[in-house]
Amino acid sequence: MKAIGLDIGTTTVCGVLVDAKTGELLDAKTLTNDSVIESVHTYERTQDADKILVKCKNILEEYLSEQEDIVSIGVTGQMHGIVYVDENGVAVSPLYTWQDGRGDLVCADIQKKQPVVDSEGMGNTDTESKVADNSEMGDSGNIDSGNKVADNAETGESGNVCMTYAAELSKITGYHMASGFGLTTNYYNTKHGLVPEEAKSFCTIPDYVAMSLAGEKRPKMHQTMAASLGLYNMKAGDFDRTSVEKAGMNPELLPEVATTSTICGAYTADMEKYPTYAGKTIPVAVAFGDNQASFLGSVNQDCKVLLNVGTGGQVSVYSEELVKADGIECRPYLKGSYLMAGSSLCGGYSYNLVKRFFEEIYALAGVGCPKDIYSIMNRIAGEAAEKEKTLTVDTRFNGSRENPALTGSITGLTVDTFHPGDLAYGVLRGLCEELYQFYNVLPENLKDGSHFVGSGNGIRKNPLLQKIASDRFRMKLRIPKYAEEAAYGAVLFSLLASGERETLEDVQRLIRYEA
Repeated sequence: MKAIGLDIGTTTVCGVLVDAKTGELLDAKTLTNDSVIESVHTYERTQDADKILVKCKNILEEYLSEQEDIVSIGVTGQMHGIVYVDENGVAVSPLYTWQDGRGDLVCADIQKKQPVVDSEGMGNTDTESKVADNSEMGDSGNIDSGNKVADNAETGESGNVCMTYAAELSKITGYHMASGFGLTTNYYNTKHGLVPEEAKSFCTIPDYVAMSLAGEKRPKMHQTMAASLGLYNMKAGDFDRTSVEKAGMNPELLPEVATTSTICGAYTADMEKYPTYAGKTIPVAVAFGDNQASFLGSVNQDCKVLLNVGTGGQVSVYSEELVKADGIECRPYLKGSYLMAGSSLCGGYSYNLVKRFFEEIYALAGVGCPKDIYSIMNRIAGEAAEKEKTLTVDTRFNGSRENPALTGSITGLTVDTFHPGDLAYGVLRGLCEELYQFYNVLPENLKDGSHFVGSGNGIRKNPLLQKIASDRFRMKLRIPKYAEEAAYGAVLFSLLASGERETLEDVQRLIRYEA
């Protein structure tokens, strides 16, 4: 028995084939996501939803042509963005991605200065606001919690405030909304008459793909996806439809929300192309959030903590209850549990900045930069690690969620530490320290594991960073055997949703780590 997982990223589309009994990764395919639609508006970030769907179908059909025993299909990928669909489940708009900036535009109307109020029972971070990590949302649209005017508002004459659309939606509803969130995009589109007349609903791109593969006409969203759109009441397990209507949006467009592991329908293969599937259908799971899929595909039953370092950086911790902690976002997971996520705005990108700095030095010297520059950086950083004195680098070069105005810094500069290796080592320690501080504010009962898991190329390909992280978190670090963590997690979720596996513990036993 085999299962297929699809991971729809912003720049790539990945597919994996997994042995449903052993958990072995049999194959992985990655296609370039070249679906970007050029726009005359600098704030607009859109992609062709149907072009993405075709890529997913191509991966699926290639596996179907090679395998005769596919038992389930799972889908994950970029969250927050939305595509409008008609009564037949066909896209009638482009995909407005998580990077879309219309929510940061200033409203045409001048709004009087009012505090942003908190609604009761909301499920977005701080226990309750939904602020995305850098790999999902980008750097804009952050809104401070509490009773004050949102940061993305500008003071005008006579104490009035020119509100952005994200800030105005936050003010109206009490939820902390950001540009790129699906309901922020829909709010702007509603106010400007941009919602297609034929639209009957909207959903994320992974939901659109899952719905289309299953031959359904109305999207069904798992709570891990639904929460990413904003205006989601985690305690109720549904969108806050009252707040949606209060903001002047049509609540009838909201998709159905599933709070359990379930399928959205079944894929029917073309009998002429795939005769071995004649009379058979393949269960397609509802799309699963990409952060949650990465966690599911990486963390076994003996662990609670995932450290992800890619372009961004994030620490995710499993919890069976809603927890309030500074800078921590609570996201729905499985079986009434949650992931407590702390996200840095730079993460692994901060090490890339060091690489770019060295490349500029080579260019100034008129010398070509070595292709293995990261290997050189890791070597000299390792040498610096042996020194008695080291640099302290604050890697918040893009600020933080709570304070976008923060800047990075370097301290401890002496004649002994003013060297390239010290800078490289200091940045690695700094990016790890920022993520550790998110972990450190969590309750002690969430930190009782003997090991934690590292994922993402930033940590997977850097043994020195692995050691730094293990030393700082004071736990053994384990690296998943398979690099396609999100797509692999989508497979595991599909096995649960289809009934091929009965419990979360069953699928967690399939996870393997590097020796």
